[in-house]
Amino acid sequence: MGGAIIDLAAYIQLLTTAGDKIDRESARLLIEATEDIRAYVQSIMHKRTGHMALSTHRLGPFPIGQGALETQILSGAWYAELEVERGGGHDWATRGLSESGARVLQLELEVANAACAILSGGG
Repeated sequence: MGGAIIDLAAYIQLLTTAGDKIDRESARLLIEATEDIRAYVQSIMHKRTGHMALSTHRLGPFPIGQGALETQILSGAWYAELEVERGGGHDWATRGLSESGARVLQLELEVANAACAILSGGG
């Protein structure tokens, strides 16, 4: 077998700390991706006063079990949900997510690469 030789004790230590490192890195990457999507959502919101876009923010990430995280993008404007219900170009929530598919895929790749780096001792 080619490749690097690793000390068993060092490898066990790596595995015992890998979960926490992966969780921290996943949270960091999720925050970055959510902020990118939030900025996009703000750019597509219909703006008469700008209040809806200005009050749009990220909540989370929150752990939801078995290593999974969740984050939300919400607007504090009282009429934000009414705009979503109008549908079409007004539905900033659905549009924001569907039109940010490439960023979501990038996040998946970044998390996978980070986990591989951490598990191989490089992260």
